[in-house]
Amino acid sequence: MKVLLLFLFSTSVFAANLQKGTFTSSSGSRDYYFYVPANLNQEPRPMVVALHGCTQTALEFSAQSGFTDLAEKYGFIVVYPEQASANNIFKCWNWFKPENQLRNGGEVAIITGLTTKLARENNVDSDRLFIVGLSAGAATAANVFACHSDLFSGVGVHSGVEYHAATTDTEAQQAMKNGSSQNLSESALAAIKCGGPQARMGRVVIVHGSEDNVVNPVNAGRVATQFTKIHDLLDDGIENGTHSLSVITSKAGLVPNGYRYQIDNYGSSAGTEWISNVTVFGMKHAWSGAHSKGQYADIKGPDAAEIIWNFLTK
Repeated sequence: MKVLLLFLFSTSVFAANLQKGTFTSSSGSRDYYFYVPANLNQEPRPMVVALHGCTQTALEFSAQSGFTDLAEKYGFIVVYPEQASANNIFKCWNWFKPENQLRNGGEVAIITGLTTKLARENNVDSDRLFIVGLSAGAATAANVFACHSDLFSGVGVHSGVEYHAATTDTEAQQAMKNGSSQNLSESALAAIKCGGPQARMGRVVIVHGSEDNVVNPVNAGRVATQFTKIHDLLDDGIENGTHSLSVITSKAGLVPNGYRYQIDNYGSSAGTEWISNVTVFGMKHAWSGAHSKGQYADIKGPDAAEIIWNFLTK
């Protein structure tokens, strides 16, 4: 593996040794970068798989999202799979294609194959393995988690759409613009079917800007509703309201010289919080609280990486 030296700028400056590799399986091949903090002990450690958005590279998403900084701070491994322009001219993950909404197909299989390989080689704690993404990466993260909740314990969906929101390019554009026309009860059932008998409940964090003009903010509510229905079905086999969108805890905040935000947490009737929905008021289509500037990075929002990590690991 080739080791690259990448300098990331945040509240402090440090050199992160991001290792580069290529994963190949019968479903295809993708490059990836990953970071293992120097301060890790010998105990099983957490791992985050982070999927970039359209037009981004894995290295850009590493610098902008802040997950490499966070990995150093909290001692977890972070992996950045990279979409190739040969697979999508804009480097978007092809979340809307039917073959990428299956348990053992397409890009889902590539990502989970890579994850399994690195988890095995790096003594990863199977109960602290998470996947997150931005935009097309978020939609793909939702696909992966819906079909592989037995592998991942939680998902972060930043400015994305729900599982099975579209199956064609035309439907994808419509879903992004106005929200999907798919029935959420039906797509929740499809997710459970995709996950199979080993499907389990996991934590979900949704982050979205209120002024997103690329992926309509209505999609944040659809993601929350779909995963609520999935949890409701998984706990006792029927959709009977044991999980709902009733707010269990709520927090409002303001970033100094930045945006207001609202965090609403939902979950079971027993009071367990499973879903966190973060609205960043005034933000467009961008990663909230970015650690460096970029087309889809906004430094004026709350630190999405920290929010996602804290909820997924609570």
